[in-house]
Amino acid sequence: IAETEQEPKLQALLKSEREAGFDLLNQAPFHLRLIRVGAARYWFMMSNHHILIDAWCRSLLMNDFFEIYSALGEGRQAQLAVPPRYRDYIGWLQRQSLAEARQWWKHNLRGFERTTPIPSDRPFLREHAGDSGGMIVGDRYTRLDARDGAQLRELAQAHQLTINTFAQAAWALVLRRLSGDRDVLFGVTVAGRPVEMPEMQRTVGLFINSIALRVKMPEDDQRCSVRQWLSDLFDSNMQLREYEYLPLVSIQENSELPKGQPLFDSLFVFENAPVEVSVLDRAQSLNATSDSGRTHTNFPLTAVCYPGDDLGLHLSYDQRYFDESTIERMLV
Repeated sequence: IAETEQEPKLQALLKSEREAGFDLLNQAPFHLRLIRVGAARYWFMMSNHHILIDAWCRSLLMNDFFEIYSALGEGRQAQLAVPPRYRDYIGWLQRQSLAEARQWWKHNLRGFERTTPIPSDRPFLREHAGDSGGMIVGDRYTRLDARDGAQLRELAQAHQLTINTFAQAAWALVLRRLSGDRDVLFGVTVAGRPVEMPEMQRTVGLFINSIALRVKMPEDDQRCSVRQWLSDLFDSNMQLREYEYLPLVSIQENSELPKGQPLFDSLFVFENAPVEVSVLDRAQSLNATSDSGRTHTNFPLTAVCYPGDDLGLHLSYDQRYFDESTIERMLV
């Protein structure tokens, strides 16, 4: 492929892959493509349905890939660790108290009676809620200046908070501005790997769950510092982690929203899946670089935050409902 044609063809191929999706009845939920674009230059594309693996698994898979690649080149057997059993996680899930989790979520969502409204250019088709069929995906990206990102990291450390807390707060303020509500709710994706089962950090499989994060803004006459509000948001995240294993459908059932009305129309994802040092070292030795990847969901609006000094934000949206200009205004 001529060098001038490579990037347009890559973007066209990526677009085709995203739009094709996965036919779970007739094909594997895992696609790999290796494309030769030069004498010693290749593109490697990996796409998967979340029913199979989550973002955390990518580093685990690439670590094994590089070990096998090195072993083949050196004429030896690959030294692969015995993988932990995913079924141990299923056993852990079955031992959790669903009744206790339902009660906690019922209390957490008490008084929340309508989905946080997001003004769109065309009405959401509620009859298709939860169904990505027909979705026309659009993407917009923005990044912080590296200096601003470094200052944000230092600020978070100084106040014993996380970058995720600041990012969630920013998204809550966006929803506050768009909806006019002081009590907003959006989805957040959690890693779902139990801290009491450290071996699950090395297990390939689906662990993530999307749950509801409720954020309340102080009233005009309420004395509350920004520091306190952020600290409360941090504490809220810590509390809901204890019950993050409850499926979203069960969380929905324990809310006060009318049946058929979704808990939220926007999902916030903080991509902090760890990458092993060995993966970075081996990638560098092969002059391999990686794109940040793309995450698309069945929600009308998904915000994906990529940590780093040049903190990145990716808005994935359904073009059936939003125009590009509307999404651009959200990023301002």
